[in-house]
Amino acid sequence: MRRRLRGLQRLLDVYETIEEIREAEARRTASEVREVQQAIGRQAKVVREAASEGREALIEGDAHGRTFAATRQELEHAKRTKLDYVLGEREVRSAAARLTHQDSRQWSERMKQVVKNVESQIVEREEKQAQSTADDHYLSTRAWKRRQGLIEIPRR
Repeated sequence: MRRRLRGLQRLLDVYETIEEIREAEARRTASEVREVQQAIGRQAKVVREAASEGREALIEGDAHGRTFAATRQELEHAKRTKLDYVLGEREVRSAAARLTHQDSRQWSERMKQVVKNVESQIVEREEKQAQSTADDHYLSTRAWKRRQGLIEIPRR
């Protein structure tokens, strides 16, 4: 039984290691999502700046400045479209990594419970064995004493 427990504990170590790896992957993918979200925030700021520059150029009557600002806005919108696509991909990967980690965690918890059950079975078995040994010792000592005439046991 102890051999089985050692094997289960090694298996539990493997499950816990896998859980840690998957947790790190979930954190990494969540970080990648935040990174793209921050890039989108910076991109939105650049678009607002380009729009502001375009308004200023329009007010000043600067055709080149207005064209430059409009081109910059279009370029930034194209970048934003690419970032939105990347964000979508990363969110999907992050969600999958989160689910994988949750599944791994559940398996790890199940293995912990199995190990705990086996440990309690071992303790119970050892306690029964110890009690059985003590009972055997008591009965053999009592029988020896009776044979030696040291004690008299009333018969029923």
